[in-house]
Amino acid sequence: MTAQPAVAEEIRVLTRAAWELVQTHSPELLGLLGTSDVTLPGGVGEELEVLEDRMRHGNLREHMAMLYRAMFSGAFRAVFQIPRHPVLEEQRTERQRTPKTPTWERPKDVRPPLSEAERAFAVRVDGNGRERLLWARGEQFAQLPFNGRLHQQSKTVGALVNTGISGSTLGLLQAAKEISAWTGIGVNMRLVRLAAIGVYVGVGHHTMHEVMLTAQLWDEGENGVHKLDYDNDVRRYRRIAPLSEDYLRTHVAPDGVFPDEHLLPPVHDGRPLAGPGRTSAGTVAAVTGAERATTFVGTGTHGRRPAGSGPPAAARRQRPVGRHGGRSGTRTTLCIGG
Repeated sequence: MTAQPAVAEEIRVLTRAAWELVQTHSPELLGLLGTSDVTLPGGVGEELEVLEDRMRHGNLREHMAMLYRAMFSGAFRAVFQIPRHPVLEEQRTERQRTPKTPTWERPKDVRPPLSEAERAFAVRVDGNGRERLLWARGEQFAQLPFNGRLHQQSKTVGALVNTGISGSTLGLLQAAKEISAWTGIGVNMRLVRLAAIGVYVGVGHHTMHEVMLTAQLWDEGENGVHKLDYDNDVRRYRRIAPLSEDYLRTHVAPDGVFPDEHLLPPVHDGRPLAGPGRTSAGTVAAVTGAERATTFVGTGTHGRRPAGSGPPAAARRQRPVGRHGGRSGTRTTLCIGG
């Protein structure tokens, strides 16, 4: 997901709009887009000169870190607030935290590659001359108990759970909506969701299931106008709009095989029965059974949205409405994979 130019461009434009919004209304708060926390993936420090440079020329991870800090540091407080979702508040009572420890990931393996600013801020050389990355993975310091509600609900649909419903994803989508309303830029929420998957899953903060479930939860509060629905069953890796199943198979699935296809028995020559156009009674049974299992989180229902229950056609392409009335213009955005 992090390699998609359209995703990186969407977040770059959003980050620049966020910077300009804070600069216009509370210029003294621009430093809050930075961080002193070396464990935050994408962090580059608090110097305004560095932050402005990365705002203009940074990678997706740096931009996501700046947006994260802006959301939760109070940088937007002069124009809007990021509310705490009641489902998130309920789940936080179950989350267990342990001390942060540095990631096992090596600096040379990070994708996209570390920028000079990221490296200067969060990479150290140990006594043996080896580079160490100081980021911390959320899955290492925040977990939900296996007997907790989300774990128990998600196991019925074969979904992976680490840290739970993603407050970062909720905040990102809400901030994108508010920034669009205040500045008039068009925002493609599906691309914003892809950015959340690529970064938050990539740095070990969440599973894809958690991000997708959270995005649908947020969109339900928006009457589904952004079409962030989610196939919460064994097919979950096949439909991640705007990416097509063929694109996901070719460019994302290891060896072109989706996880649900590993459930299939091998054919007589030992090859897995997987790939385009191939299925079996076992797959059909697994998918059918999973469709019957619907995950309920708080008051939201998180399975595939029933046919005919989505927003009307006019609402699906609704442009953002300016804070003070008329509709703003929308930017043409590339939808990858058809």
